[in-house]
Amino acid sequence: MQKKVFFTILMLLLALLTGAVGKHYAQKQMADGSATLTVFEKIVVLGDVDYKKIAEVCAKKEYGCSADEENFSVSVQLEKGKYYKFNADYGLPDITYTLELNSIATDLLTERTLEILKAAGQPAAFGAGEPTDLTEKDEGLARMLRTMGDIYYTVEMPGEVVETNVGSKSGNSVTFMLSQAYMKDGAIIIKSRQLNAPYIIGALMILILTAVSASFLRKKQEAKKETTYQPKRGKATRKKA
Repeated sequence: MQKKVFFTILMLLLALLTGAVGKHYAQKQMADGSATLTVFEKIVVLGDVDYKKIAEVCAKKEYGCSADEENFSVSVQLEKGKYYKFNADYGLPDITYTLELNSIATDLLTERTLEILKAAGQPAAFGAGEPTDLTEKDEGLARMLRTMGDIYYTVEMPGEVVETNVGSKSGNSVTFMLSQAYMKDGAIIIKSRQLNAPYIIGALMILILTAVSASFLRKKQEAKKETTYQPKRGKATRKKA
């Protein structure tokens, strides 16, 4: 708990000193459970660096970053387990997805940023980071965030969001401030729904095939009955004059 508070305070102080308040996390959640987490911030947070050299490194796709004179962003790939839980309930007519977000992968983001700085030959003004826990209620930290400069987090879900226990929903996205996350206990729960198209298409195909088969059998049976019960015609007889 103390580590979480210290790390967050240090992060905010750095942001204030550099005029970089306005950090934004964006998580794109995929239906298979994987996710991409991106952080957007001012490049001055990286310290005294040459943004042009960083931009040259970011031009290589494997680093998953972007940089210019003012802004910097970096992305990492996530799998469910350590930072979040994800479940897909396949029903009819919808698939219901449930995301349980427990922490921010700030350790991976920091690790990737350090790799970028090293590749660009730039000094690092910070060391390794830790995951940022989102499950413990901390009203003091929430007030500090609102006072010093809040950080917002956006989650994009597969399907339309139907429920969230923090922030606001719009379409397939939920946006919340970290201060809101620290005003509650437990994980952040987000649910979305998506039309279960494959199941519906499969069910319709089965119904169509069943109807076609039933129609074929009915016609076959009717034709058989007509053949079996067709009356015999008698021979015509001539009348004698």
